[in-house]
Amino acid sequence: MVFVNDEELEQSYDKLLNKFISKLNDCREELREIMFSRESTVDTLIDFLVHIFDELYLDIKTLINEKVEEKLEDIDQEKEEIEEATTPLPISIEGLPIICPHCKKNIVESVHHIVPRKYGGITTEDNIITLCNRCHDLVEICTDELFKKRKRHRPTLSELKFYIQYGFPNEEEIKKEMKWYLR
Repeated sequence: MVFVNDEELEQSYDKLLNKFISKLNDCREELREIMFSRESTVDTLIDFLVHIFDELYLDIKTLINEKVEEKLEDIDQEKEEIEEATTPLPISIEGLPIICPHCKKNIVESVHHIVPRKYGGITTEDNIITLCNRCHDLVEICTDELFKKRKRHRPTLSELKFYIQYGFPNEEEIKKEMKWYLR
């Protein structure tokens, strides 16, 4: 049987006991007639009692099934709530690292366009990476500087991915200018 706690179990037993007493009270007159009737036999009395207990058994079975159904509904509801809470973002970032691939220390907090949108980058799984907030700001500045320096031969997606993972050529200079990054 599936019950949440002892109090619920006790309430269910009380409910069954009350139902049993009620059933016996309902059958009292019928039972008297059987007992005092001339045609009455022990077999008739036993048949009557068996019938009462069969009905009681069905009532118990129904009550247990109702409790089990309630618990299953609760479990289904909890499952739906969990599924809603863990619904993936419109762009799937599954498979991307949990630790920032740039600093390799912090937990990722933001999604970064490798080729920035202002330079024609689009929102695709190939052009997105997850970074911690500090590295996101740093990588944006480094990428912007790289695009400004190389107007004719713009950096490629694979080149930018390499820089994000292993560091930009001008990263140390930019870090010195970004004093908050060193904190």
